[in-house]
This record gives sequence, structure tokens and C-alpha cells, in this order.
Amino acid sequence: MLERLEDRTVPTAVVGGISPTSGPIDGMTQVAITGSGFTNAIGVSFGSSPAMYTIGSDTLITAWSPAGSVGSVDVTVGTSGGSSSTSSADQFTYTVDPTTTTLTANENPSTYGDSVILTATVADAASGGIDSPTGTVKFVQGSTVLATESLSSGWASSQATFTSSTLAVGDHDITAVYQGDSNFAGSSSAALDMVVNPIMVTNVNDNGAGSLRAAITAANAAGGNPEIDFQAGLSGTINLASALPDFSANIKLVGPGAGTITVARDPNAATTFRIFTVDANTTCFIGGLGITGGVADGTGATDGGGVWNAGVLTLSADGLDNNVAKNVSYGGAIYNSRSGTLTVSSCQIHGNSADNEGGGIDNDGALSITGDSSLTNNTATVGAGIYNSGFGTAVIGGYTTIDENVAVQLGGGVANFGSFTMNGGRIDSNSVTGNANGQEGGGYYGEGTGATATLTGVDLSSNSAGKGQGGGFYLKGSTSLSLSGCTIGYNTAATGNGGYYDSVATFTPTNCTITDTIVKGP
Repeated sequence: MLERLEDRTVPTAVVGGISPTSGPIDGMTQVAITGSGFTNAIGVSFGSSPAMYTIGSDTLITAWSPAGSVGSVDVTVGTSGGSSSTSSADQFTYTVDPTTTTLTANENPSTYGDSVILTATVADAASGGIDSPTGTVKFVQGSTVLATESLSSGWASSQATFTSSTLAVGDHDITAVYQGDSNFAGSSSAALDMVVNPIMVTNVNDNGAGSLRAAITAANAAGGNPEIDFQAGLSGTINLASALPDFSANIKLVGPGAGTITVARDPNAATTFRIFTVDANTTCFIGGLGITGGVADGTGATDGGGVWNAGVLTLSADGLDNNVAKNVSYGGAIYNSRSGTLTVSSCQIHGNSADNEGGGIDNDGALSITGDSSLTNNTATVGAGIYNSGFGTAVIGGYTTIDENVAVQLGGGVANFGSFTMNGGRIDSNSVTGNANGQEGGGYYGEGTGATATLTGVDLSSNSAGKGQGGGFYLKGSTSLSLSGCTIGYNTAATGNGGYYDSVATFTPTNCTITDTIVKGP
């Protein structure tokens, strides 16, 4: 008789817990499954995806998560009796893969204007991860986002590049910040210390590699905010045979000192031209240079023998001398146009001349003079030191001296037809020396409807008008001069009037000391 086999039913397994409870979507996370009834296990699943596993005992299975999608799934153990029941204890959460981001540069340090390529590499940092992150990378300096670029996929990593030739001169701590996507977590690189050096002038040649002319050309081509410096120890005179390129970018030109490097028009040059031209819609700086021998003659360089400005320009610690505006030109040393904003700081403007107006400065725009600037020994027909037109606004501060300038007709020191303010400093020993009558205002000359001047704490002394009136000052027409706390002394004129104002002018002195100066009104 055959023995009848009893029916035997295999019980289902029970999953009591898993560890860890999460892992990246790439899979291959080793997970310990604890519970009971595992001896007869015939499969392990993460959601609907089967997993590799080994049975350690009736109460332990080790499994490796398969690839999945972001979110939570149940981990179940199957036997011939069926699958384990699901519960919160068997939940496994797929997370986005971690990433690492690195940042490199093709050139570091670089020179302003060089094409610098910053490359961010974003890699899948999950164990065994082979997928490529997607999305965008921000290239960040401090709180400023320089660029946002898209990733280009590769094998287990992706790259984004940012190319720039206009990073400002100096040190830049730049970080690449990956934004993450639906499958990958964001990450940031370590800061890259990016060093950008200025464009260097390495010789005093008129042209060629390393010359000032080549540097300005490169700066204009690069655009942005380029800086030009001079090689340490370089000295001498750059003799120009032709005009330099205009400043059409926001150029910062930093010289070693006005007595060390001089930029000059070669006396043997075939044509006349000024030294520096600053175009409209630029913000520029020229500092620490001698600027000499420039010529504006009404043909090529129409105004401004040394400098012509139509943008926003700062001249700092420069020496401008022996520049000329001939014939119908204006502004021996400097011409500031109606669109120009000019700041002159601690500059020496000496020995320049204009056949017409403004031996030192002719201002049609906004002019500010600061520091220990001086305008001395300049000559012109009108406004030998400063000519401020009816369009001009001039504010003079610091301890500016306007001394020993000579005009043929009007305003040896200053001729003002606009708005003129001076705080401190001197208008001293200037003169009008024409041989005909009507040569007025040795120190200050004001004329024009709406022309105003306010002088505070200014020494207005020792000025003279050889053939006319108003050695110290002369006011003509509906103009005004307000003086506060000024010293007015020893001004002379052929008529005997050291100060003069006509019947429609307004002269208001307050707390001023007037010595040996006859002031005559209507």
C-alpha cells in the first residue's frame, strides 16, 4: 500500500523591517530585510521590480535595490504561498542621486580680454551611478550670477561652460552651482580663485606688441571694463606719431606717476592731434600720467589739445602741460563736451594755451575739481585757467589753485557763463593783458543771463586787468557773484577798480575781508 502524502502549505513571509529605508534611484543599495518565513523565499521585489537577494536565515534576507523612480515602494518577499503583506515597515524610498560639481578654467591667471572658459562638471555620485545629470548650472560670484548655462550630457557626468573675456581685473571667487533635476540632487563646487590681470604696457614704443596703442586697441576690442597698467619699473616718454585710438570701452588707464611716464605728441609728427579722446557712453579713468604736446587745430582734433571727453571721465594725479588748442579750437589742456562728466583730482594743469577759450579747461558739461589740483600759467583769449560755458556746471573743491594764468581779453583765472561753485582754494595772480580797452576780470569774469557763481572761503587776490576794469572780478549783465568768508586783496586794474559789477549784475559779499581792492558798482 502506498503511503498517502499529506498536503503541506508553505506559509507567506512576514517583513518586519528594512534597513536602510532609502537609496538612490540608480539602485544597488544593500538592504537588510528582517522578519520571518524567509527560508522558503523565492523572490524579493521593490514595488513591481525584482531584486537580487541572498537568504541569510529564516529571519534575514540581504537584497540589492533595483533601479527605480523617485518615491516610495513596498519591499515584499515572495514564497510559494504568496507575497508578504505590505505595511509601513517595508517602505523603501528612492531618492534623487547625489552629485558632485567641480569647476575648472582653461586659463588662470588670465589677462583682461582673454577668452576664459569656465567648465563645470556635474557627476553622478551614487555608488555605481552611470546616469548623466541634466538641467542647468549657475556660475556665481558672491551674490552675483554671472551666467546660467545648460548641461551637456556625457557618461555618468555632464558639463556646462561659461566663456567670458570681460571679467574685471582682480581676484574672483567663482562657484558653479548645479540646480538639480528630477533624478539628481543639486550640488556646488568649491570656489575657484580666478585671477584676471590687467592689460600691460611693457615698453614706451609708439606701436607694436606691448605698446600703449596696442593696449588701448585690445581694451576696446574686449569691451566691458578693461584696465591697462604699466610694467613695474617702466619709465620714459611715449612719442606718438599719430592719434591714439579713442576710448570706446570703459577703460581704466593706470600710470605709475606723471613724472615717470609721459604720453606726448611727437613734435615731428606729420599731423596735429590730441593725446586722449574719450567717447560718449563710456566711463573711463586716466591716472598717473604726463600728457603733453597735444594739438587741437580745428581740423582733425577740433577741441581739447590734451584730452577731449564726451563720456564720464576721471583724471587723477595727471600732469597736463604744453597742450594747445589753435585757431577755432577750444580747451588747450582739456575740453569737456556737453555730454561729458569730468572729474579732475589732484592734477597739475600747467602751461597750456588756447587761441580762443579755456587755456586750461573748457567746460561745456559737468566739471568737478577735487584734491590739490592746480591750474597755472595757462593762456587763452577768454578764460585762461577755466572757461565755463553757458551749458557748463563747475564745482571746484579741495584746495584748488588757479594761479598766474593770462587771458588776452576776459577772465584771466576764470570766465564763467554758466554755474560756478568754488569752496576753498585760490584765484590768485591771474591777469588780463590785452592792449585794447574792454579787457576785464583778471581773476574772475562772469557774464550771461542766469550765470551764477558762489565762492566760499576763496582767496581772490593779486589779480589784475591791465587795460580794463575788475582786476579781481568783473560782472557783466544779469549775472551774480556770491562771496562768503573770502579774502579779496591787492587786485588792480587800469581803471582803479579791483572789482566791478554793472547795473544789472548782483554782487553779494558776506563776512569777507577786502584789502586794497576798490569795488565799484552801478
